[in-house]
Order: sequence, then C-alpha cells, then structure tokens
Amino acid sequence: MNRPYKLAVFTTTQPHHSSKSGYEQIAHHVGPDHTLWRTRNNTPPLPKRGMAKLLRRFALSNWYQWDGIEAESRFLRLSRRYQKHLVAHFLYGDTSLGMLPRFRRLFKGKMVATIHACPSDFDRVLANFHLLRNIDFLILLGGNQRRYLLEAGLPKNKMLTVPHGVDLSFYKPAPQKSYEKNTFRVLSVGNWRRNFKLYHQVIKAYGDDPNIRFDVVTARHNQEQFSGYRNVQTYDGLGDEELLELYQHTDCVLLGLEDAVANNVLLESMACAKPVIVEDVGAVTDYVDQNSAMLIKPDDAGAAVDAIRGLRTNPDKAKHIGRKAHEQVKRFDWPIVANELQAVYEMVHHNLNR
Repeated sequence: MNRPYKLAVFTTTQPHHSSKSGYEQIAHHVGPDHTLWRTRNNTPPLPKRGMAKLLRRFALSNWYQWDGIEAESRFLRLSRRYQKHLVAHFLYGDTSLGMLPRFRRLFKGKMVATIHACPSDFDRVLANFHLLRNIDFLILLGGNQRRYLLEAGLPKNKMLTVPHGVDLSFYKPAPQKSYEKNTFRVLSVGNWRRNFKLYHQVIKAYGDDPNIRFDVVTARHNQEQFSGYRNVQTYDGLGDEELLELYQHTDCVLLGLEDAVANNVLLESMACAKPVIVEDVGAVTDYVDQNSAMLIKPDDAGAAVDAIRGLRTNPDKAKHIGRKAHEQVKRFDWPIVANELQAVYEMVHHNLNR
C-alpha cells in the first residue's frame, strides 16, 4: 500500500475470542507494514510476571502484562527506524499500553490507541488515567466513552468514535432453518459484564416449558450456576464453525449486559439475521435501534420474558427484526471500518507533521 508513512499494528489475541471474532480482526484489513500478534497469557514465567507487576504501578493500564512490554519494545525499535514517519495502532490500548505514554517525548512515532473499556470500568482498567493525554489519538468504540473523556478534560480533537466491526463473510444467515421441530431456542454468549442474574430469572420463568431450550456459551467457571436447569445446555471452547452453527440455528439471542461499549455477540447475532433481546445500557444504541433489536430496560427480566414470548408466538415478527438487524449490520463490515481507520491514520500523520 502506497502511503507516506509506515503503519504498525500491535494486537493482543484474546483467548476467549474465536479466530473470526474480536477487534484484532482489523489487523487483516488495514494493510499494516508491521504487525505484532501476542496472545494474552496470565501465567508467563515468574521473572516476566514480576517485571510486569513492578511496572504496572507506573503504567497506563492496570492489566499491563509481558505482551505489552514486548509490543512497546517493538514500537521503540520501529520509531528509531522510521522516526516521524511511523503511525502505530495499539488495538487494545487500554489493556496493553504501559510505559510509552509516560515517556512520550522520547520518541517520534505516532501512537493511536483504541479504548475498549466501559467508563464504569476505567478505574479498574486504567492505573494512571492522566496518561491518556499523552497518546496522540484515541479511537473510541462508543459515544458513552466520548462523553466521559470529554467531561474528564481530554481534548475533542484527539479522539474519534469509529465503530467495532464484524466479519460478514463468515457470520451470515443459515441457508435454511434446521433445528429441532417444536423447540424454541434462546442463545446467550459471553463472560465479561454479562447479567447472569437476568439469565437466571428468564430461565426460571420458562422452567416448566419442555418446548423451550436455552443455549449458554460461557467459560467453564460460569457453567456450574446453570447445572440445576433441565432446559439449559452449556458450551465452552467451541470452534468457529460450532459457534456459527449455534447462531444460525437459534430462534433469538438474549444478551444481558451490566454495561457495554461494543459487543461481538451483538454484531455476530445481527450478521446471522437473528432477533436480539438486549438490555439498553452503555453504547448499545450506537449499534442497534428499536427496529433492529428488542431493547429492554436494565434488569427488566419481565420484559425479556415477554420479548421471548412475543417472538415465539409471532415468527413473522422475529423474521422482520432479524432482517432489519442484517441490514443495519452491513455498515459494520470490517472493510468499511478499515476505511474509516485509514482516514484516521492519514489525519494523524498529516496533522502531527505539519
């Protein structure tokens, strides 16, 4: 790609993401000159853990680990090589950036960082919030982040909301309906900031109905809480195709959220043309509206139960919402998001080299 600068992308591969999910997918679409992939490992060798723990006190992120040290070291080498002609995008900036923002004046490369955390999580994710000011440009994933950062005094000309994306070449509607006859299936996926209390209340409301089934994809440590329900099937460690099959063969997706910015499950469900029942929290309405999802108030299990009942008794309504979701999600296709990010890189390089 012919650019007046070199683009480096640093990303952490999240172990709980499928190989087709997650923000790290953008690295395949922006055409970087250099890419550093690191898998987040909570148990590296003891000396590396000790070093990361020592630096964490002074770092941007409370979650700074050895993979962040490796990424920052690579950035410094590239910065010495390309000087002011380097633009580096840290895809998980709020969890992987540590010391670079503290020593910003020592290098000439440009830092772009995407922030994923909900504003309600900033205190536990960011060890030294003020270091955000030393990053050249922030990519935000939701309007709730922008409002918070502006109120905190960060300059508006150093941030832009660019949405999360989804792989529409992989996540797509099933060619035909092929699940069990007379069984209505409700799918829930995820671990982080999920409203498991809401799930329990909804599942209990349908406990005596043999013709409804809840499929719950979550980490093993969350699965025991569902062991007492006869109408729940839990899953963990699914492959890409297995997860896609669940999306395609469910009747609706129930997404309980304590808070949210962007959400893989929401976008993947929409891509598979499934009606999503989702709590209206955080930046959810940056991605869906009342036509493309069934928005419910936070912690309103009764509304979720009614929404499932409405979809179950009115298949045409379910199909209509699914079609609207599929239409809306097209604007979040990764190539479209990549074009928006390319414009950001150009702006950062141009504005900071005038």
